Amino acid sequence: MSLIEEGFVAYSDGRSVVPPVGELVFKNPP
Repeated sequence: MSLIEEGFVAYSDGRSVVPPVGELVFKNPP
């Protein structure tokens, strides 16, 4: 399972805290 899939599962399960899209800043983008 990829990191994105794990994050999606956590989000779907209500276990993750997602900031507003405008605040989604990557210090080191891939």
